[in-house]
Amino acid sequence: MTLHLREPLPEHIHYLSKHLRESDADEVRSASGEYSLWKTLDAAVNASYECHVAVDDDGIPVAVFGVAPYGEFAAPWLLGTDSLLQHRRELMSWGRSFVQRWLEEHRQLMNFVDKRNAVSIRWLKRLGFTIGKEVLLYDPFHPFYEFKQCAIQ
Repeated sequence: MTLHLREPLPEHIHYLSKHLRESDADEVRSASGEYSLWKTLDAAVNASYECHVAVDDDGIPVAVFGVAPYGEFAAPWLLGTDSLLQHRRELMSWGRSFVQRWLEEHRQLMNFVDKRNAVSIRWLKRLGFTIGKEVLLYDPFHPFYEFKQCAIQ
């Protein structure tokens, strides 16, 4: 089964909000304090200047990802369902491609990842991101790591 990129539609966001990986749902709630996953996903999609939903051959959403302006940087993000792990190679290939292009546009990418989200941290490292300092966002009991990558000058 392969993945296909689509423009995110409200029905994709609704489906994903009901089926996010537990680690992604926990991350969203700890970062924002917002318990409506739909609201947070919708806000992330709308804040992003580039956003895609990955759907399987049956049109079922597997992940949503994008990049949003963040001061001098750009903030890449990805949230997915448990099915995401069945598409690791494809996502790594896409990830490298998008990160490279976004670095050409912005010179630096930066965001935060929940310290508990070991799968996402490994994926970010494989994409070439540096995992940096520990920070607190909304929830004082669940720290995050800053992650970033700079374009080679």
